[in-house]
Amino acid sequence: MITRYIGLLSSDDRDSFHIKHILLAIVFVIGLQVLIYSEAHSHDMLLTLIFWVTLLVYFLSWFGFLIAAAVNVFRRKFKAGLSTFLVAAIFVGLPFALPLAHVIDLSRLVLFESHYLKVVKSAPPAERAPHVHFFDWGSSGSFNIEHIFYLVYDDSGEIALSRDRRSAAWNRQALNTYPLLDEDRCQSEAVHLRNSFYSVSTLCQ
Repeated sequence: MITRYIGLLSSDDRDSFHIKHILLAIVFVIGLQVLIYSEAHSHDMLLTLIFWVTLLVYFLSWFGFLIAAAVNVFRRKFKAGLSTFLVAAIFVGLPFALPLAHVIDLSRLVLFESHYLKVVKSAPPAERAPHVHFFDWGSSGSFNIEHIFYLVYDDSGEIALSRDRRSAAWNRQALNTYPLLDEDRCQSEAVHLRNSFYSVSTLCQ
């Protein structure tokens, strides 16, 4: 009943390629990735609830399209089967093929880069050698597990190096602001965005 309503399985003998389902799948997966990003950067309980409901819809939809593809092929409706199979493949493959988290990070930086640079340039002279500045980009977590996100301005680029390769001066400057970088229970990953800006995510457990 549900599959006939959304047009996955037709009650007549027509065999057609459903491009609208492919486009809707792309929009849905992109929206889900934006929601995942937002939920990971926030402690908002309502957002977390919406995330889990959407994730359930995501898995049910993927399973439904997969079944529809098999049934369409069994009924020798190969065009409809191909389109529904492509939708199922988009649900699984697009999140890996399109790393939206990096795109969102870069977009956030570009939109407010002038503000960040203004804050960096107004820092006291003692904080400029090397110049490392952390901007809070949100956090989330539960059950003693915390995920913390920062935008980091680092004109030396040492934020991207392992702990043992960073200079003493850099460690002294950075750890005054962000001591979690040196905690054994935490693991940090830095991704270069543009110029001297990096996106840093830290997982503590």
